[in-house]
Amino acid sequence: MGCGQGDTTAVLAHLVGEHGYVHGVDIAPEDYGVPLTVGEAAAKLRRSPLGDRIRMDYDFDILSDQAQFAENEFDVIVLSHCSWYLKSFDELAHILSKVRTWGHQLCFAEWEARVTGRLDDEGRDFDPFSRAAGRSLGN
Repeated sequence: MGCGQGDTTAVLAHLVGEHGYVHGVDIAPEDYGVPLTVGEAAAKLRRSPLGDRIRMDYDFDILSDQAQFAENEFDVIVLSHCSWYLKSFDELAHILSKVRTWGHQLCFAEWEARVTGRLDDEGRDFDPFSRAAGRSLGN
């Protein structure tokens, strides 16, 4: 989730090898981004030697009813540098709850999980990592 222009997608495609497959999704439309749009970058990546291992879907709302995958359809679910785009911790919690059955393992990649000066929907500091850790401990 959060495939964007495909930097993490390309690394994962390399790591899964010739017989592996990476399915990236992003809520952004294909015409989002500069200097290349996410759609242009994805097309370029699909033309690369890694292209046959990759699928990238844009305008993909993971919380929509249409976003459905089978239980354990994936070996690993990766949230890649996308939590910054979420509206609140509750949105992150809903996403984590929805995707948890789709794979055997969940990985969260972010530049910095602590956010200062950004408030969630309830006016609290938006710090998804600390709040997720606290919630998982029953806090």
